[in-house]
Amino acid sequence: MSWSKRVRDGMIAVAKRIGQLQAWLMLTAIYFLALAPIALVFRCVADPLRLRRSSHSSWHPKSQPNDRWKWAQAQ
Repeated sequence: MSWSKRVRDGMIAVAKRIGQLQAWLMLTAIYFLALAPIALVFRCVADPLRLRRSSHSSWHPKSQPNDRWKWAQAQ
């Protein structure tokens, strides 16, 4: 193997390591600078499971139809 091929292979290996480090740093920065604040705001404001008490109830009374025969057929 010639020295130029060894140098080239070494440079490629170093470039891959630098690229992996750069990608890790960029993704970490994007997460902490962009996604984390958005997630914190959403967590403080939103209530997707509606766990907080509200003034109105989500329960609705079930209405029975007047014609029991049609109601039984709909089952």
